[in-house]
Amino acid sequence: MLQSKLPIIWCDNSSTVSVVENPTHHTKMKHVEIDHHFIREKILAGQLQVNFVPSAQQIADVLTKPVTPKLFSSFRHALRVLNSSELCIQKSNKLGEC
Repeated sequence: MLQSKLPIIWCDNSSTVSVVENPTHHTKMKHVEIDHHFIREKILAGQLQVNFVPSAQQIADVLTKPVTPKLFSSFRHALRVLNSSELCIQKSNKLGEC
């Protein structure tokens, strides 16, 4: 039998994670977008999980924010995106030429 995994949202904002995990904080928020209420309902129903990830490890930032060259390289490797020289080396190892 297949065991389904609980979807996880990785968030680099500790305040957001605190709000979704703590119902006391949630009730104090008056003006919240409807999608936040939807997420909160899914968490309470046990259908979704929100975890904290430090900004330096938030891979999605490479797609949405300007990042330093060092972070860009780190995220690129995490996403397994090769630059042209790495691609050439990989092809030459497999096919004998670039």
